[in-house]
Amino acid sequence: MRGRMIVWVVLAAALIACVAAPVALAQDDDGGGQDEISGEELAPLIFAPIAALGAMAAFWVFYLIFFAFMMLFAIGSVVASALAIWDCVHRDFPDRNTQGVWCILVLLTRWIGALVYYFAVYRPDSPPRART
Repeated sequence: MRGRMIVWVVLAAALIACVAAPVALAQDDDGGGQDEISGEELAPLIFAPIAALGAMAAFWVFYLIFFAFMMLFAIGSVVASALAIWDCVHRDFPDRNTQGVWCILVLLTRWIGALVYYFAVYRPDSPPRART
C-alpha cells in the first residue's frame, strides 16, 4: 500500500513539474508578468516532458512484466526440481549409486537436470515404485 502511494506521489510531482516548467520559462526576466508566448512555442515545452513520462511508464510496464516472467520461471524451476528429486527418491532404481547420481544431478543443475531426468528416467506410464 505504501509503495503505491509513493509511486502516485512521484507521478503527480513529475506531472506538476511538466506543467510548471513551461510557465516558469514564459515569465519575464524583470519579474513583472509574463511575456506573450504563442501556443506553438509553448506546446513543445509542455508535451515533450509528458511524452518522456509516457515512455518511462512504458519502460516500467515492460520491466514489471519481465520481472513477473522471471519470478514465475524461478518458482517453476524450484517446483520442477523438487518434483524430480521426489520422484528420484521414491523410484526403484536397479543400482543405489544411479539414484544418488540422479539426485545430485538434479540438485546441482536445477531445471535443466529436472528436464533431463524427465526425458531420461520418468515415464508417465510407469509411476515410481516404493522400495521394500
